[in-house]
Amino acid sequence: MKSIVTDNASNMVKAFRNAEQGASQQLLLTADEDELIRVGINCRTEDEFPTALAQRYGCLAHTLQLVVKDGLNEATTRITSLLKKCASLVSSIHRSCKAVEFLEENNVNAIPMQNATRWNSTFAMLNGLLKAEETCEGVLKKVGELISSSVLLLPKDIETLKE
Repeated sequence: MKSIVTDNASNMVKAFRNAEQGASQQLLLTADEDELIRVGINCRTEDEFPTALAQRYGCLAHTLQLVVKDGLNEATTRITSLLKKCASLVSSIHRSCKAVEFLEENNVNAIPMQNATRWNSTFAMLNGLLKAEETCEGVLKKVGELISSSVLLLPKDIETLKE
């Protein structure tokens, strides 16, 4: 039997549940009204030539992404504010040619931005910030001053990120 891996969105779960229950309907787009109308499908063909519906499995990576996202959302205010602070600093760096050039002059690799749809992008961003600070101590403070950013990472923030 074949299997299909989908995300855990309610529309995916419902689509497979409805198909398993034998609810065969189709959405058609009418040319004159531009609205969707539900129409029943003749099931005689399905009775004559039965096809096995693939088993649906939820994507483990997507589930892990949701767990990490929920965990970060429920984190203490200190961690939440630090994550926002880091994201704001990295965003400011990416918008400034001066900051990017300064980092390149100090042999600091590009710091990836956080992306809501990539489960490990927050980790990659934080890891990039820590590597930048390890490569050239105080570089993040200098970059923040260079771009006149109101967001500066303090030494205690760097220690929290290392933990």
